[in-house]
Order: sequence, then C-alpha cells, then structure tokens
Amino acid sequence: MALSVSRRPSGLHSMSFAKWTDNIKRSGEDGNGQPAEFVSPYDLTTYWSHKRVREFLKDYPAPGATAETILSAYTRVFSILVFTDHLDYLPEFMEYGLNDGSLPLTQRPFGWPENRQLDQVFEDFQKYQWKFCPFEVSRHSLVGQRLDTRHILPINSKKVIRELRGESEVIRVDFHADCIVSSTAWQCIAC
Repeated sequence: MALSVSRRPSGLHSMSFAKWTDNIKRSGEDGNGQPAEFVSPYDLTTYWSHKRVREFLKDYPAPGATAETILSAYTRVFSILVFTDHLDYLPEFMEYGLNDGSLPLTQRPFGWPENRQLDQVFEDFQKYQWKFCPFEVSRHSLVGQRLDTRHILPINSKKVIRELRGESEVIRVDFHADCIVSSTAWQCIAC
C-alpha cells in the first residue's frame, strides 16, 4: 500500500463541517445511560450533495473516489475523516474496504500498516465515529444484541411506566425517527 503523504490544503473544510455538526446535532444516550450527541444518517445524506462532495474531493484527490462512490458507500467514513481533518487518508480507507457497512470499527483491519501517522488517524477515527454512527433501530435490532458502551442510542425521550422490585423498571422509549429503519415509527418497551 502506498502511504498517503499529508497533502492538507487547509483545515477550513473540517472547521466548516464541525460547525455544521454542532448546529444540527441531536441528543441520545451512550451505553452507560449518559447523554451523547450524534448526527443522524438523514442529516448526513442531506448535507452531502454531489456538488459538495466534489468540492471536497478537489482538495483531497483520491484514486477511485467519486461523488457517486462516496454517497453510495462512504458517507459516514467521509464525514468522520472530514470531521477529524484526516480526509487525506481516504485512499487508505477505500483500499481496505472500510466503508459505511463496516462501521463502527472496533479494531484495525488485517494488514493495516502500523506507523505513527496512521496510528493517530485510526485512533481519531475510532474516537469520533460514534457521533456519526448512532444505533439504527429496527423492530428486531434490540433483541438480545450486546452493544459497545460507546454506541449512541438515538433516544428522543423516555418515561418510566412502572417500577418493579429492586432496581428494575419498565420504560417507554421514543427514538429519533431519523434513526428508525422502517417506514413507520414505533416505540420500544424495555426493562
């Protein structure tokens, strides 16, 4: 693999994108029940137009990276790399097939080179990916699944319905509609 030499034109793209994410962020909870902010998949697809992706790619050319490729398989990866000001490493992510379907990344892919620059890129990516990878809720996604505590649950509101013995309670949870994988919104009752 040919290691990318940093060719950063400026951090203006990253600052502009970070400001946008700060304005559009939504609130949810991480796996420990603590407040956590995220950007919904819908908001990302709205933000990243073909024109905007092409503008970014002019400053960060990457072999095989077209607006169509980014928008069809790398929207979140692209967003995380822009947010962390590491878009110049997009070719490495593409070479290793690290697209949106492989997120969240919990470990380096097989064969990923170890060097100081790539270590920092991967560390930043892993740290900030959660903001762009809220849990996508479906009728069956919460059944028996163990999530990383850093995963953000897109909880819009919750209400205790009934307290049971000990510390157990029945809670009604409403999720952000943009993070529900289904044509109709639904609610989940959890213990």
